[in-house]
Amino acid sequence: MPPSAAEGSLLSSLRPLASRAAQQVAGKASCAAPAAMSGAALGAGASASAAAGLPQLIFTSSAAHGHMLPGHVEQPARVDMVMERLGAITGSSAFQAQLHQLATPPPAPLEAVKAVHSYVDELRRTAERAGQEGQPAAVADIGDPDGVTYVTGSSFDDALRAAGAACTLVDAVVAASCVQQAQQAQQAQQQQQKAGSASAPAPPTPGLPSSLGAASSPSSAAAASASTPLGAGTAAFSICRPPGHHATADTPLGYCLFNNVALSARHAQRVHGLAKVLILDFDLHHGNGTADIFASDPSVLFIDTHEASSVYPPPFAPAGAEDVGEGLGRGATINVPLPRYAGDASMMHVFDGVVAPAAERFRPDIILVSAGFDAHWRDPFQQLQLRSSTYHRLACRLRELAGRLCGGRLLFLLEGGYHTEAVAESVGEVFLALLGQPSEEGQREAALPHPEPLQEVEALVARLRSIHGLQ
Repeated sequence: MPPSAAEGSLLSSLRPLASRAAQQVAGKASCAAPAAMSGAALGAGASASAAAGLPQLIFTSSAAHGHMLPGHVEQPARVDMVMERLGAITGSSAFQAQLHQLATPPPAPLEAVKAVHSYVDELRRTAERAGQEGQPAAVADIGDPDGVTYVTGSSFDDALRAAGAACTLVDAVVAASCVQQAQQAQQAQQQQQKAGSASAPAPPTPGLPSSLGAASSPSSAAAASASTPLGAGTAAFSICRPPGHHATADTPLGYCLFNNVALSARHAQRVHGLAKVLILDFDLHHGNGTADIFASDPSVLFIDTHEASSVYPPPFAPAGAEDVGEGLGRGATINVPLPRYAGDASMMHVFDGVVAPAAERFRPDIILVSAGFDAHWRDPFQQLQLRSSTYHRLACRLRELAGRLCGGRLLFLLEGGYHTEAVAESVGEVFLALLGQPSEEGQREAALPHPEPLQEVEALVARLRSIHGLQ
């Protein structure tokens, strides 16, 4: 799908703003510069839609066709089918002022990847050998009946590009939130002047904090943007492979080479000074890599919903309800091991009873979502029973939560999901939700193949609320 007509208007302003936000770490500039972020800077169409309260969505994709093992379930067709579906959904001119596609995501800097992963150079050498030999090489999960984790000659660059896309989209949503804060301050000042109180000080438009700050209290970025209108804001979606949430600090794993969500979380903290990051992982499988990387870090709240048996065994990160992180990070990991056949009603109960209250208490500066779609009832793993429209409901709740807590800063990253049509439908539903549109599945929702274990889920939610003090 080609970049939308509005890309030049919105993204041309977001790119320098993202650069300016990054420079603030060195004290060179502030995202609060009003001249750079006036409504006019957005461009006519995008500015009008933003001013009207219409949500904005920035996205990018990389199918990584060179990263391919014949017969493997994690394949380029996953992204190809998604982009085909999105073309059908978003082809209407009605969305042109809201959708903005970044055509080519840049690779993540090696030094940033090495700050999270210890095996970068070894993986690069293995990929180079695979390219020279013209044959994919297994790097993990050897003998796993569900498929090995592998590299081809292009895999290292593909993985850097997926990680870079995630970080670039963090830049974009941060810059967009700066634009929005400036617009809100300008509107408030104009209202004061109209009311005859021009002498009163206008509400401040703080810049991004230049350091991580204390994880125990909300950062100035969160406090400044807590009043974001629920209908506004800019979200983002990275539709890139290979996925990332199984990759640990020490090894690639589970079809994942670099942990994209972990890298984007560190990017948000170190480049933009967003001290507190919430990561929600709703993939069928436990995001053991993300859990491992942030187990002792209180600045990242990691919430993971997964099917109870879909976990990596020790020595990988534990995934039970009682596993809550370690050391200083104890309590900052919330594992939600769902019983088999949990579905739409179960997931909504978990979100409303655990995810939302935990987020409210944590007060994140940005929300990152490891968006795996293998919990769909049509997925070949067939362990959970989410519908395509379940993901619409989840995205609506997340958009509302981000609007209230962190200035609308919300980023989805593609993880698992191996029924290509179900993945495409589900990503399409997330897009519709983030654009403020109703679900397409609607009344066509099929009956789930199995009854949901609602009593077990209710007991699990009650237990988690007790463990984490969410009463």
